[in-house]
Amino acid sequence: MRQLVFIVLLLNIIVPILKTSGKSSHFLVTDWYKWSVLISTIGGLAVAGYLTFIEATGAQIACGPSSECDTVQNSRYAILFGFLPVGILGLAGYVGILVAWLASQFGSSSIKRIAALAIWATCVFCVLFEIYLILELFVIGATCMWCISSAVLLMIILLLVSTPAAQQAFVIKMIRVLAQKD
Repeated sequence: MRQLVFIVLLLNIIVPILKTSGKSSHFLVTDWYKWSVLISTIGGLAVAGYLTFIEATGAQIACGPSSECDTVQNSRYAILFGFLPVGILGLAGYVGILVAWLASQFGSSSIKRIAALAIWATCVFCVLFEIYLILELFVIGATCMWCISSAVLLMIILLLVSTPAAQQAFVIKMIRVLAQKD
C-alpha cells in the first residue's frame, strides 16, 4: 500500500511537469488530475476495505515495521459512538468520493457541477476527521501505517479536486446571482 501512495505522489509531481513542458499530449497526461483522483480513491477503498474487514472479523492486522496498528485498532478511538468502526466510516467516505467522481465524469452538466462539489465537501470532511484521528494517535501513543496511508490519499484527492471544486462553486454562485437578476 505504501508503494501505491508513493507512486501516486510521484506521478502527481512528474505528470504536471510533462503537461506544462508540452512533452506529452496523451489524454492520461492532459487529464491527469481526473485519473489521479480515481486511482487515489481506489487505493483508499483498498485501505478502508482492509481495515473494515479487520474490524468485522477480528483478524490480526498486517502492520509492517511500526507494529502499533493493533494498539490503534483496539483503542477506544477506533469505534465512534460506541458502535461505529472508523474503518466503515472511511469506506463510506471513499465510496461517496467514487460515486461522486463517476457522476462528475459521466453525468449531465448540472450533475457534474454538483458532483465536483460533493467530492470536495466529502474530502474536506474526511481530511478534518483524519486530522482528529491523527491527533488522537498522539494520545494513544501509537501510529498505524494504514491510517496514515488513508490520510495521505485523502490529502492527495483533496488537493487535486480543490481547484476544480472551487471553480464549480464559483460557477454555481454566478448562475444563482444571474438568476436572481432576472
